Amino acid sequence: MQKGEPAELHWVSVEDIEKSLAGKPPMAVGFDIDDTVLFSSPGFYRGQQMFSPNGYSYLSNPQFWDKMNCEWEKFSLPKTIGQKLITMHQKRGDEIYFITGREPSVCEISTQYLKDTFGINNMHKVIFAGSSKTEYTKTKHIKDHNIKMYYGDSDGDIISARQAGLKAYVLCAAPTPATNRPHKTASMANASWRTHSTDFQQHQG
Repeated sequence: MQKGEPAELHWVSVEDIEKSLAGKPPMAVGFDIDDTVLFSSPGFYRGQQMFSPNGYSYLSNPQFWDKMNCEWEKFSLPKTIGQKLITMHQKRGDEIYFITGREPSVCEISTQYLKDTFGINNMHKVIFAGSSKTEYTKTKHIKDHNIKMYYGDSDGDIISARQAGLKAYVLCAAPTPATNRPHKTASMANASWRTHSTDFQQHQG
């Protein structure tokens, strides 16, 4: 545990997760996309410069999402930790789902890009959950697909997993310029890219 972290955080490696799953049958596993498996800031940065250079209103602009989901995804870079996790889960025979908080658009290349980039077997279409001020939009999809583990990078991902009653694994990044969806939290500040898990089932009720 690092200084200043909540006591319920447990830092683990991909190997630790793999060992914890030994002997368990294949399951459905969910991943966030942005800053979890892909470094997608190039597209978000371009969108900000094009649609709202001095703010974040581009995130509510359908034209931005059409560009990001239909064209600029190709500028996203795969993250090594994402590749390691996906490879491990596919080796186990787990079903992989991608659930993103991006807004849906008229088209999308994300499904094919993720399939090709990470070599996904039995690829499911990316779920564009969108965002809401009144609910955590990923929770419903986690439940609908009977997902047992979820990987993300934000407090919203943690809460969505908690609401679905499962364990969340959060990838923590060091602070970067605000070129992506603004969701850095205090629990993530000053941390290198590592994986930790929080078993929310022990803290519910």
